[in-house]
Amino acid sequence: MGKVTEEELKAIVDIRQDISQIVYNLGELEYQTTVLEISKEEVKDKMKELRTKESKLFEELRTKYGNVNINIETGEF
Repeated sequence: MGKVTEEELKAIVDIRQDISQIVYNLGELEYQTTVLEISKEEVKDKMKELRTKESKLFEELRTKYGNVNINIETGEF
């Protein structure tokens, strides 16, 4: 039975270690992507909630004051 040289064996081991590191890094990236997707959905939900509140408030203001333009800085219409 033959045997590869020390250099060849080292090259195989180095490549396998590099592959293992890449697989690990890919897993980390997938995890971070999942966390970001969850955060993105939470922000979208908050945005929808705020839009609903805003629409409700504007409807209440229209009912109270009519269809007017409100200056956000001064509160005048």
